[in-house]
This record gives sequence, C-alpha cells and structure tokens, in this order.
Amino acid sequence: MEQNKTYVCRYKTGNKKSGQGIKDRKLIITKEPHRHRKYKKGLIIKAIDLFDRSTNHTKVFYLNNFITISEYNFNKGNEEATPPILN
Repeated sequence: MEQNKTYVCRYKTGNKKSGQGIKDRKLIITKEPHRHRKYKKGLIIKAIDLFDRSTNHTKVFYLNNFITISEYNFNKGNEEATPPILN
C-alpha cells in the first residue's frame, strides 16, 4: 500500500453489528504501513475513509484485519479496480 493512492478494501471488525466487512470501503492512504508504540496488535496504516462521509479526519486501520485490498483507479470517466489481494 502506497501513500496518496486510493484503495478499495474490505476490513474485518470485532463488532458483530457492524457492516464494515460486508461493503467495500474506499481509503486514501495518508501514511504507509508502519509500527507505532500505541498500537500493539501489528502494523497500522493511516487513511481517510471515503465510505464514512460524516468525518473527514484520518483513521487508523490494522493491516492484518484487511480481508481484501485492491488499487482503485479513475481513468477517462471510468472507475477501475485491480484484482483484490487476499491476506
């Protein structure tokens, strides 16, 4: 995952009522995968979640909780996504 690129992802969560793992989310990566002493469960990324339009602040996601990841492209008015990468 590269900084300033947009990805279409599915993210698993521990919340059973959440629909996060069901629908695709568009994420703009603001910081590439890295470790931070505050987050103990593994590598994290910081991204803006375009799926959640109510907030425009950066969110933190654990890299190992992504179900699928594919790069999102917008070329000549057509939306395209590369095949997903399964973890």
